[in-house]
Amino acid sequence: MITIQLTGHKEKLAPPNTIPNYRAAAPLLYHQVRTYQALEQAPLVMNTYATGTGKTTAASLRLLHPDQQKRNTLIIAPTNALIEQHCADAQAFIDDNQLAMRTLPINAATIRDITSETRRGEILQRLIANPLTFAEALGLPNDAEKLPFVAVTNPDIFYLALYFRYGPLDQRNVWEKFIRQFHYIVIDEFHYYDNKQFSNFLFFFNLWKEWGYFEAGYKICLLSATPRDAVYRYLNQVFGADGWQRVGPDNEPESSSALPPTPTLAPLTMHIHNDNLEEWLQTQSQIVADWQANALDSVIISSSLGKINRIHATLRQLNPIRITGPEPPEHRRLVRPVILATPTVDIGYNFGRPGKQRQSIDRLICDAKFGDELTQRIGRAGRVLGREQTDIPGEAHIFISEDAFGELKQWDTQTLNRAEWASIIHQLEHLPAKHQLEGYIRQYALLETFYPLLKLQQLTPKDDPDQEALFNAMRDIFAPNSQRTIGSLRHFYRVYEEREQWLRLSESAKWADRGAVAKHFAAQLSWLASTKDRQQEIKPEQVRGILDQRLIGHSTPQNALIDFIESQVVMTKALFNFREAWQGPKAAIYDPNQLLSSQTLTYFDLFHAFCHFDVTIYPSKTKFEQDAGSSESADVYLRINQLRPTPLGLAFEHPNTDQLDQTTFDDRYCNTIIGIKGLLLSAYEYGSRATVPIPTEIRNTVKSNAIPCLIVDQASTNALIRVLQGSPIYRQVLKVDFGGLFEEYTMVTGTAAFHVIPELKRHFLMRQKRVNDQPIFL
Repeated sequence: MITIQLTGHKEKLAPPNTIPNYRAAAPLLYHQVRTYQALEQAPLVMNTYATGTGKTTAASLRLLHPDQQKRNTLIIAPTNALIEQHCADAQAFIDDNQLAMRTLPINAATIRDITSETRRGEILQRLIANPLTFAEALGLPNDAEKLPFVAVTNPDIFYLALYFRYGPLDQRNVWEKFIRQFHYIVIDEFHYYDNKQFSNFLFFFNLWKEWGYFEAGYKICLLSATPRDAVYRYLNQVFGADGWQRVGPDNEPESSSALPPTPTLAPLTMHIHNDNLEEWLQTQSQIVADWQANALDSVIISSSLGKINRIHATLRQLNPIRITGPEPPEHRRLVRPVILATPTVDIGYNFGRPGKQRQSIDRLICDAKFGDELTQRIGRAGRVLGREQTDIPGEAHIFISEDAFGELKQWDTQTLNRAEWASIIHQLEHLPAKHQLEGYIRQYALLETFYPLLKLQQLTPKDDPDQEALFNAMRDIFAPNSQRTIGSLRHFYRVYEEREQWLRLSESAKWADRGAVAKHFAAQLSWLASTKDRQQEIKPEQVRGILDQRLIGHSTPQNALIDFIESQVVMTKALFNFREAWQGPKAAIYDPNQLLSSQTLTYFDLFHAFCHFDVTIYPSKTKFEQDAGSSESADVYLRINQLRPTPLGLAFEHPNTDQLDQTTFDDRYCNTIIGIKGLLLSAYEYGSRATVPIPTEIRNTVKSNAIPCLIVDQASTNALIRVLQGSPIYRQVLKVDFGGLFEEYTMVTGTAAFHVIPELKRHFLMRQKRVNDQPIFL
């Protein structure tokens, strides 16, 4: 065990009356005032002060500025769990400062609760245009006064609006509302977003810049205690190094050195282990019981939901509460002496406990794979800003990998301040930043970004120079060496939309349009004929004469063509998911012993439920509802009986119904992103790798879905493993049937495939060079 003492932390107080309109009782911190002042000078400001030091208030001060008081504000919270918290914080700020504003939560639940009889895109744009339209449903006062508002939403809704993902009748209106209605936008926990998501925000920043919104006074504030270096680099490209401002503890003016400080974080004793958190707790659970007996509030945080639920079973006699994905929002608001949490709390979660004189969390137990993740988790404990008692030490038990433990040994028994500790974490090889795979931005961001540009071109004249200027600006930022043109990208999306439309047709209509069928059939035959070394292009006119003979009226080849077109469409659709392109099937779960969550009826990922719990599958929804009560529709209905003693792993199986040999399979499916249909599931025990029977209802859940993925050939497996080390992406096992003999491959599914393949580009090129460099024997 390594023990490191972190000293308490203080932040400078701002001089009194720095912001004349500020009326709240709590004194302002210097960095909060700096943020307010920076936003007067720059279009975009990033506050990088530590977790627990009041960054939300720093961003909220802009509401007091004369330029903002009569205009709308948008706060983007990274998860739905934080929307309610941000709304409460914003409302408290509005009330304390006597501002004539409203707060407005905007998420799927808000839209659904208004009405289910109207298109969600229409509800959303009307809601932003005038919240009083739905005053009764939202519980707004019936005062008929249209006030400016602070809307709080999640990034998914913002993305759907920005990238024209709502229905065709609402796309333009929703896009315009988000682009024009909010004069000030706050993006909280900016470090949370991976590089694909980061590129989506960069597109928005550049759109506002190119179209003159910043010149008109529009502002953006980013909040992040642990931004990665790439964020600075790309912001410099968009705005110029002097065109935006960062407010951080390392760039405070010397003139502030005499300002009095106030405590924000209590001292913390860190015990760092290279053990397994779950196994340690099984033998040391009395420690947590003793904390509870001594009125020391504790939180246990793990990246694994399965681990948290097994810990819940171990500590059940202490009546802990869980803050996890399956928990309903009202349950997450509860506070108990022992809290178990997944990364839900890494992104700005406040544990509250108003009235407590010292910090709300006295003791912390957590694991961590990434440096920024560890910084966030440590920041949950010992937060004393505004508390009466500020010097009572906290204690943390931290569980990291053997390699990271070895790197930290040299600091054992040392006392460090928070800045020194942050610097150490930033340098550790085996506690890297969470989102390091930047290849997506270079290879795919321009392709994804062109879709909203294409939609904008449809709304404005084709020769509008603003569209071309915006495209060129995005190409300069994302892919300055790209040879892609507006014309080539327009053709890419025209093909994509034609395929989508064809799949939506009725069966008879699909095959009636011979021109479309020939085009799709030619694409399929080209794919079948191509190899790694030779690209084959078959043109539609070459296949028109054989459509009746080989395709139309023949069910097997027709189904194969539909499967192919679905696989092509799903690959492009994977670009347009803000989080993950393939989530897996949903299970309706009857959980009478509350092993997964505090609810006896919940809906969650089927694979997680099956891998971590012994389950019983219901034959029908009707049978399920006899036990669980009325439920939503789901892919599978099951009952959780008990925790599995050993969690299961899942593997995919490719039945290879075309009876391809391995060389042909590698040519057709490997080392490129594809959509693949017809996969089956198999299960095994972790550790022993012993095969476990899997119910047919679960085994076949993925069979009918086309899944976007990257399969690497067996010679590239180690290269893929190296890329995934130090990343949050997990690889999957794919077993392929070659005449009764199964060969094992490795793959990455969903949007993650687009993050990974650019990182393998150099490996594939080097492999090809080695192949070409082999001597030729005649």
